[in-house]
Amino acid sequence: MTGTYLANRISGYKPSRPIKVGIVGGLGVIGKASRAALSQRADKAGFEIRFISDILPCTENSPLQFEGKPVEYINAADAASLPLAEVDFVIDCTNAHKQREDFEPFAPEGVKLIFPSFSAQMDANLVMGFNEGLFDPAQHQTVGIGSCSINAVVTALDAVKNLGLKSLSLHILHCVDSDQELADLASSFHTGASGSLANLSYFFPSLKDNILARHTRIPALTGMQVDCVVELEAPCTKGVRRLLEAAAEEKEGLLRIVGKANNHSRICLDAPESAIVNIDSVETARRLTSLTIWQNPHFGFSHRIWDMIIYMASRMHI
Repeated sequence: MTGTYLANRISGYKPSRPIKVGIVGGLGVIGKASRAALSQRADKAGFEIRFISDILPCTENSPLQFEGKPVEYINAADAASLPLAEVDFVIDCTNAHKQREDFEPFAPEGVKLIFPSFSAQMDANLVMGFNEGLFDPAQHQTVGIGSCSINAVVTALDAVKNLGLKSLSLHILHCVDSDQELADLASSFHTGASGSLANLSYFFPSLKDNILARHTRIPALTGMQVDCVVELEAPCTKGVRRLLEAAAEEKEGLLRIVGKANNHSRICLDAPESAIVNIDSVETARRLTSLTIWQNPHFGFSHRIWDMIIYMASRMHI
């Protein structure tokens, strides 16, 4: 499940040895999903999970393993307790270390830190399929790869950005996450403003101060739907659909186009893409375009972690 886009970007690269990775917060939602995603990838043999750490006691029925090899579990959260010198990359799945003084200890010299979210204090914020080419091994020690929703929206909007993006309105329906009580699943909806999506203007500067986003957590175990209305600089035409379809061909593995006959829950269950656009949802009216994006925000997003690591490793000549 690497996709032709990544294959083209790394041009046949294969690591000269296993890429050694440590996962901090490895028993949380993204930590577990990242391991599940890696186990299904065609390039999994190129990785070695050196350790998994968390503040929670490990309650899994058998010792942690990857590809039949034991993985050390460390019941600690501080960088000093981790064998960081033994890995090439650290994936910080805690979503807790957003300030430089918090995350820098996890990225000693020679180790790259991958942060599965957005932080303006990272050396770089990269989205696979959009700006990963900006990665500089000499300058970028800490790299944010955007949140699940940022990856979904950036991947879709990149197809139409040349039409000029003036404003954006979003409503996100997101499955239960680690900060929502499982006991609430049957009846609870959590709604509020999504301030984190203001960070979309980092990738699309023309949208600065012109993003309105709402976020609703729904009682579902997987899946995310993003309903977008985009105001463009020029009047819209049916060409928006053609641009999306062309982008999906170029970014196979990251962007997929489906029709309304497809079942949303079935698509999201094990989808590895960043964005799945329902082409029948694309409507245009003068300068406005609406579209619906689907994603598995745990499993699908986790594939971007490994995509980014293999891409960065190719640039580092590991």
